[in-house]
Amino acid sequence: HGYSDFFQSDPEGVAKGTLTLTLVSPPTAGIKPEQLQALKDIYYTNCKPTQDLLPVFDLSKPPNDVNRHWYRNYHMQGRYSAIQPDPSFLYRHVFNTTSREKDSDAIPFCDWMYDPATPDAMASITPSSSCSEIEWVDCEDGDVVEMRLSGRGLFGELPASFGA
Repeated sequence: HGYSDFFQSDPEGVAKGTLTLTLVSPPTAGIKPEQLQALKDIYYTNCKPTQDLLPVFDLSKPPNDVNRHWYRNYHMQGRYSAIQPDPSFLYRHVFNTTSREKDSDAIPFCDWMYDPATPDAMASITPSSSCSEIEWVDCEDGDVVEMRLSGRGLFGELPASFGA
């Protein structure tokens, strides 16, 4: 963007002249369609199948309550453990663990883009969506430049579109 001006004052104090503005469109905030499709493919192939199995205990509990639904951080803290039970966890009869809680390779459910109120969070993401709407993914000018999905519970081989 640019700005230039040329004004002269007349004897009555009125400014007369020319004002020139040069406007440049901001870089696209969206995601390039082929890259968005690759993100959706990895989500639906490697995340959503286990996410659909993620235990939901009591959604009337406040967010981040151990008794609301399964949380990766609580899993890794061993709060669902049957061996060393956390007395505040009330749903051990529904879901519990017995080992490897701190092993990020043994995370049983994918929690990337998980929200129990929005069962398919990726469905609403379009090429015009901001990259900031996709957790753990960074973009620059519409290009995906970083994915931080290690330990998020993704399973299986990458879809073919991911390497395109």
